[in-house]
Amino acid sequence: MYNQFRDLGLPTFEDILDEFEKRFSLYLNDHLTFSDFRIGELYTSFDICYISRTYDVQKGIYLVGDTENLKAIFIKATLDGKGKYQNKWIKENELLKYYLESRKDVFKIEYKNNQAIINSNGKPIYTFIKKESGKFLFSGIYKYIKYTSESDGSKWFTLANITESNHELLVKNEYLQDNKPNT
Repeated sequence: MYNQFRDLGLPTFEDILDEFEKRFSLYLNDHLTFSDFRIGELYTSFDICYISRTYDVQKGIYLVGDTENLKAIFIKATLDGKGKYQNKWIKENELLKYYLESRKDVFKIEYKNNQAIINSNGKPIYTFIKKESGKFLFSGIYKYIKYTSESDGSKWFTLANITESNHELLVKNEYLQDNKPNT
């Protein structure tokens, strides 16, 4: 892309970066945070992408941070009763059946996103439920309980709502990290 921009006489990212940083310096650290999510509120796929810093709105699982420094996991669940593999409530707003990431109907626990959930070890799983409007309702923070394998080869997670026990701590830690003095 760099060469194509140059060939067309257009400025590249590198050409405009310094001016961009000068012009928008007051806003460079102004971004959405975990604490901006409110249970029962609706969010777009773009809202979820912004905070997770993963910019693929088609995904169902977003890892926040790299694998070694995972801060949280965001999932988007469709509960419309359509499709071959149907996510659904085991117990409404308490226990969720959520299918593992699959590729061409092949469910592998080795896939990065599935491993992140299985090895989440208390990392919060922010859970968003798709509504008819196309937006996602923030249901709360969940934790991984187990995964179940079906005879057809499909696999699904059991996730339990733990909103009260984890959200405040995560928000406090995020605040302290974002407001740490520069040294």
